[in-house]
Amino acid sequence: AADLWDVIQKRAHPDYQDPLQFFAGTHPTENLKRLVKDVAERLAGVEGVTFFYKIETGFGGGKTHVLIACVHVALNGGRLAEVLGEFEIRRLPEAWTVRVATFVGENASPLEGIELTVDGQTVRTYTPWGQLALMAGGLAGYEQVRENDLTGVAPTRDALERAFGDGPLLILMDELVLYMARCFAMPPDHPRGKINSQWTVFLQTLSTVASQRPKTAVLITLPSENDANARFTGDLKQHVAAALETINETENTAIRKASSLTPTQSTERGAVLARRLFSHVDQTQAQAVAEAYVKYYEDQRTTGAAIDNRAFESGYLEQLKRGYPFHPELIRLFAERLADIPEFQATRGALRL
Repeated sequence: AADLWDVIQKRAHPDYQDPLQFFAGTHPTENLKRLVKDVAERLAGVEGVTFFYKIETGFGGGKTHVLIACVHVALNGGRLAEVLGEFEIRRLPEAWTVRVATFVGENASPLEGIELTVDGQTVRTYTPWGQLALMAGGLAGYEQVRENDLTGVAPTRDALERAFGDGPLLILMDELVLYMARCFAMPPDHPRGKINSQWTVFLQTLSTVASQRPKTAVLITLPSENDANARFTGDLKQHVAAALETINETENTAIRKASSLTPTQSTERGAVLARRLFSHVDQTQAQAVAEAYVKYYEDQRTTGAAIDNRAFESGYLEQLKRGYPFHPELIRLFAERLADIPEFQATRGALRL
């Protein structure tokens, strides 16, 4: 399974770790192309490009795939020019010039922290700002926010600027809500017990720094209730209501300078699955197969057979063509009916089935 932190730590499966293999198995959805294009151009110094993306999706919505794609583009830059031809990127960053600072809430703990080895020295960080500073600016960068990391207080703009240092920088923050839940469960008298009161200040500071810092892009993921994650998100909100209130504050703070994006639309899932499962799909057959299905449904209706009215909608032929080699009802099964299963991941679950 795709795991962003494994890719960052260079221990992921070759399908995800190797950029050529990764993009060979990746269907370029419209929003994936848009995001990768913007991130690449921003890191390469193109002016007027969105620098702060809020990626809204749940389990199986393509979030992890999008983040990994951006990591590969940031690190490999121009080496991927041929592979990324259809992304229409005006300029790619130079290979191995971009630093990638990542915070994955699923692997982080405000209580126990997480150990990272940088510049030959192992450091334990406890907050997003501490970990991002360490990964962006090394030991010198972390020293700028060490006290903020230990006390759980968001750093000032000047401290964050010094921590990030110079040069192109990609900042990724994933699964923040899980980290917020752990913060919410901490004893109130703990030295870092008030981290959840710092999100608005931190994100305001981060967005300001990133907007004025050349060749800097920020991606943050937030849970959505519009997909297979609905039940899980609903339960999580009930248990950590106070933590999730800050999610709404986060959106209101960042949205002024951010673009919101859902990586994979439901109409693209068929193409995503096909790219992952098959080395080649003969799309020249899609029209004939779609027309054969439409004719079959019409013939069945004339005999009095009970056929769902959806099969006779004006756009159904196009759905059959677009989803080939999968029938649109199979994709709809994954997107709608199976979405009621707690923690069912739309794309990953469909691949397994």
